[in-house]
Amino acid sequence: MIFESIIPLWIVITLAALLVAALVFCLIKKSFRTKQNFRLIAILFLGVLMLARPQFPGGKVETRDNNIDVYFAIDTTGSMVGKDMKDNKRRLEQAKEDIITIAKQIPGARYTVFAQSAVSYQATPLLSDLDALQNAADGLFYPITNASSGTSLSDLLDLAADKATENKEKYDRPRIFFFLSDGEESDGSKTSIPKKLSDAFTTGAVIGYGTTSGTTVATIKQNYCYKDPECEEYTINDDEPVREYGRDSSGYKKSSDHISKLDEDNLENIADAAKVKYYTRNDISDLESITKDILNNGEVKASGSKEGYVDCYFIIAGVIILLLFWTLSDLIVKLLSERKVSND
Repeated sequence: MIFESIIPLWIVITLAALLVAALVFCLIKKSFRTKQNFRLIAILFLGVLMLARPQFPGGKVETRDNNIDVYFAIDTTGSMVGKDMKDNKRRLEQAKEDIITIAKQIPGARYTVFAQSAVSYQATPLLSDLDALQNAADGLFYPITNASSGTSLSDLLDLAADKATENKEKYDRPRIFFFLSDGEESDGSKTSIPKKLSDAFTTGAVIGYGTTSGTTVATIKQNYCYKDPECEEYTINDDEPVREYGRDSSGYKKSSDHISKLDEDNLENIADAAKVKYYTRNDISDLESITKDILNNGEVKASGSKEGYVDCYFIIAGVIILLLFWTLSDLIVKLLSERKVSND
């Protein structure tokens, strides 16, 4: 038997000791030696025992091999500065939070982050330290530009697939892929997807950030903070959106605010190529259901079993209910007898 107490164990021990003392007192003092007192002590003791949550060995529980590699590929281009997520949050800020949320749902795995800004790069090697992953996520920022209107995501997919393929040849373990982006390409075209993407990963998900109606993209500038600790290194100016230039039907040059839109078609193509599911982030109430679905993949889910334990609180609760009915029946009998005496 083991105990998985739902309250601090010292409280359980203290309450049990007090009840034992009350039992001894009732045994010593003849006037307190009544079945009602013993029954009350028994009910209270069983209640304390329920709080201690005793468990008996029984059955088998599945165990999961956490020898898993998790690859996060995140779009950190200027369009991800858009503030069209829930609670007016910026796309990249939501994506950075999601990296940590997902990682915490796969404890003990190895995590790596790939980012696409002006160039694609690996922000961290494969590591199991969540604090290091948090620091890496915090360090992801937008490119310094006032003319950002998207990017080519092909390089990011290429880099992540290359590294995963390389590790696949070295280590025989599942590789989970998360692609976090608004899907916007600089020229409005579809992403050139590497053929090796589907073979590089075991499972995963593509998550789209933003809205299909779109939003303006704020200008991002760098400040030169020479020995000024209070100076912000970057300025994101929502009041000065990025402009895009073209010509009207008459050939005259014109400009307008750039509207960055979630390109779901492009992201769905990437998801299909990677053989994973696509999700729109604003439609997701939480990420736990996605992660559970991924971990139930045949090549990732539980890989063994061990001896389990069964809760027995329902047995204790049943005994308590019987004792309470016994107490209630005694009370009813006493009330009926007193009523009979009063009637006589």
